Amino acid sequence: MSKRVPSRSPSRPAPPIVDDTINQRGWSGLTFGDLHVKAATLARCLLVLKKIRKLALKHKVDGVVCNGDFWDQRGMLFVRQIDAINEELQRHKEAGISWIMIPGNHDQVTRDGQVHSLSIFDQYDNIHVVTDLELDDDRRIAYVPWREDAELQAGLFKSVPAGYTAFGHGEIKGSVANNGHK
Repeated sequence: MSKRVPSRSPSRPAPPIVDDTINQRGWSGLTFGDLHVKAATLARCLLVLKKIRKLALKHKVDGVVCNGDFWDQRGMLFVRQIDAINEELQRHKEAGISWIMIPGNHDQVTRDGQVHSLSIFDQYDNIHVVTDLELDDDRRIAYVPWREDAELQAGLFKSVPAGYTAFGHGEIKGSVANNGHK
């Protein structure tokens, strides 16, 4: 089993998203980010999640990684959206698809990142929500959650050991998004 350090997630261990053959074949998975679930995008987001489920099953991936901004508005979730998302994620659970969810800036509520809107997914035993930097030494993967404070965020990324692949939600200095924001 992989080492995960440190985590303030619930006491249950993260679901394994690979088996013992990982060292022979590598890790395969689906990764996405910036779903931005809200009333206006709910139908499209449900289609995306359904497509992720079908692709995960078709390609027999080890797991799904959400790199943040699952929700659109931090601190405000609506029951109809939660119910619809829960219905689709229940299908993922029934299909045996494991998830890692990493909070992004739209998912955070507090500057230190300890309170976020992804904690509602702790009810699923196939979904592991990352609240603090976590390292998977077996696969050499780091899961890096968003921090509102730029120095804290930079510190998390600097803590990722050399040779690890980092999954997370962060800003890249000097980058330009497709809508022109810097």
